[in-house]
Parts: sequence; C-alpha cells; structure tokens
Amino acid sequence: MKEKIRKSKGSFTINQVFSIILIVVLMIYTICLIFPILWGVFTSVKSFEDFRVDPVYPPLRHIWQWEWKNFAVIFENFFVRTADFREVGMLEQIWYTILYAGVGSLIATFVPCIMAYVTARFHFRMSKVIYGIVLFAMILPVVGSFPSELNLMRALNLYDTMIGAWIQKANFLGIYFLVFHAFFKSLPNDYAEAAYVSGASEFRVMISIMLPLARNIFATVMLIKFIELWNDYQSILLFLPSLPTLSYGLFYLSNNTQGSLNSVPMRMAGCMILVIPIMILFVLFRDRLFSNISSGGIKE
Repeated sequence: MKEKIRKSKGSFTINQVFSIILIVVLMIYTICLIFPILWGVFTSVKSFEDFRVDPVYPPLRHIWQWEWKNFAVIFENFFVRTADFREVGMLEQIWYTILYAGVGSLIATFVPCIMAYVTARFHFRMSKVIYGIVLFAMILPVVGSFPSELNLMRALNLYDTMIGAWIQKANFLGIYFLVFHAFFKSLPNDYAEAAYVSGASEFRVMISIMLPLARNIFATVMLIKFIELWNDYQSILLFLPSLPTLSYGLFYLSNNTQGSLNSVPMRMAGCMILVIPIMILFVLFRDRLFSNISSGGIKE
C-alpha cells in the first residue's frame, strides 16, 4: 500500500514538472510572437534619428511626442507604380483590398459550402468522385498550376481584372470542403424530413434550414479566408499587377527607395497600416475562431 502511494506521489510530481516546463515553453513562444509586433509598433512611431540611436526600445519621449505623422506621410506620399505606368495611392489600395479580400472570401466560402452540401446530402455516382478529386488536389503542388492558370486567364481575357480574381476563388478544392462535408454529413435527416412533410422543395430546405445550421462554420471559414486574402500579395503580383492591394503595396514598399520613405520607421508604419485592421478583426471575433462549434436542435 505504501509503495502504491509513493508511486502515485512520484507520478504526480513528474506531471507537475512536465506542466511547468510546458508553461515555460509556451510563455517563451508567446513572447517570441508578441515582441516583433510590439517592436514594429514602436518603430513605426520613431523618427529616423531616434531609430539610429536606439533601434530596439520604445521612444523615450512622451507618447504625444512620438512620430505619429509617419502614418500621414505614408498615406500622402506612398504609391505603387503599376505595369501600365499608373500611380496607385494608399486609399485606392485599400479599396482594391476590400474588393479582393471581402468579395473573394465570400465566394471562396460559399462555393465549397454548396458543393459539400450536395455531395454530402445526396448519394449519386459523382459524389465520391468529387470527394476523391478534392483529396487528390490537396496532394498536388500548388506552384505547378500557376503557369497554366496564368495562360488560361489571359486566353479568357480575365487576366488583371477583379472579376477574374473572384472567379479564381470560386472553387471547392481544399480543406474547407472537407469541413463542410463532415458537418452536413453529420446532420440527421429529421431536419429535412420535417420540411418535406410541409411541402418544401430541395432548394427551400437547403436555403432555409441546412445553410442556416452551418452559419457558425460559414462565418468562421469566411473570416479565416478574409485574413488569408488580406495578407496575400503573391496572387496580386501574378494576376492583378494593375490593381495592387495593401499587401502588395507593402511588398512594393519593402523594395522602395523613394526619398523620405526609404527608412525602417516608414516601412514599419506601412506594416502597421496592414496589420492593425486584422488585429482589430481578430480581437472582435476571437471567440468565434476559438470556440467549439456544436449543432443541435432536435428534441426527442
């Protein structure tokens, strides 16, 4: 009996040590994530001289004496020179970003949701084929499809157009198709059967019953896709060179040598303009991102 108590005490001590080590590692990891963000915020409100004197610590002056005008300078003076020799300012970049990320995230969420619903709720020969195509496409390297996709967009006269960018997002290939498919597959038929008795059509059942049940997943996936497209600059560089977004503008700014903008504080100010909206969005919807999604509604 005494040996069992000693073993239990020993195992409990080992668990405590493991928990402490895990907490320390997570704290170090969190600090490594937060420090670059804080450094970028403090650097964006420094002057070039202050940054040369002290590139690490926050400005030593009062907060109202920080170089808040760096953001105004970026807004007024920074522009992207496109392939057609047009100068696109910050406000126009923000507009293109809203069109690309906002509408694109809606399309990129709606299409796999509808396709997943059809393949999960209706058993036909192509349902398993479509499911297999999604799994197979996830294995293929994405970079290898860019040349053919670029040539196809040029052939269809959709290259360098926002409509073409939206059409590119209208595909059901990817992990989110599997997420929606698993959700609709798990729903009991009682929802649909009750509507069928009332004379509802298949389309009515999908619009009025099934899709509202998936609204939590839909909103979460759309939020993730919005953040992904907000930070996407490679697709803009390849397919929308004349319609630069903020992410592409930041990439352009990193290689910029224009007079007053050719400094680390100015580049960090441009980074904060891109990061701050996403941080606000994350704070507002963090519960939706981290919450467990559950479904219910049928009473026995």
